Amino acid sequence: MVRDAGVLAALRSSVLIQQEVDLPRDLSRARVSEPVDVAIQPIDVQSQPADASPPSPVRVPRRSRNHERTREAILASALHLYSRAGYAAVSMRVVAHDLGFSAPSLYNYFLSKEEIFDTLRDRGLSRFEALALSPGAEDPLEDLKLFFQRYYSFSLTERTYFTLLWVDPITADITATGSRFTKVLNETVKKVARCIETGVFPQGTNPASVMYLLWTAVHGPAVLANMKGSDGFMDLESLSELAIDIVIGAARRGGVSTDMRQRKTF
Repeated sequence: MVRDAGVLAALRSSVLIQQEVDLPRDLSRARVSEPVDVAIQPIDVQSQPADASPPSPVRVPRRSRNHERTREAILASALHLYSRAGYAAVSMRVVAHDLGFSAPSLYNYFLSKEEIFDTLRDRGLSRFEALALSPGAEDPLEDLKLFFQRYYSFSLTERTYFTLLWVDPITADITATGSRFTKVLNETVKKVARCIETGVFPQGTNPASVMYLLWTAVHGPAVLANMKGSDGFMDLESLSELAIDIVIGAARRGGVSTDMRQRKTF
């Protein structure tokens, strides 16, 4: 028999707690919530009042990070499949099969095949924009040529993105690239205008026409370079350089003075 009043009170309290909370007998089998990563933000001591209590930790659920990893895996798979079969042949079901997922599960990450492509197109444009708008040359003419040399280089280093943006008949849509690609084109027109201001091209030269002619001249070799069997067929890089020089030569002679969109013959 227990005589100590304090011990009796503790036992009564323990009985009440067990009645209110149904604890599992085998705690090793109890389900626990999903673990979380906890990031502690540093406290700016100088900006905190003396009696201020520290902020609560910011919790970043691991499920959120796993969601992003899965999205990246889906994008990587789709890009790889596009490079092999083209956009039209790659459905949500094909991407799911490539990853070992069920097709419906992909809709937890992307609403449609079009959303996957839109995300990849934005990434391709970002990569091209970073390359095209990186610092150029001091000489106006060399700076202009450098842009189109980079365009050709992009077609080799980012083949799938290049094809999706400017070659695939289903996905290549200049109007769909929006203001970002327009910004790149406008910067190129400015490079041509700089050549006019410094006397490289004569007054009356149409900057937009020079830009479009140079783009057309380089785009051909860039597309050929991405065709099967093009390796060893011809020196396409030298061909792109020659095409640039031909257009520049015509511009220097005053041969590009009209808006080419309205001109029927060169």
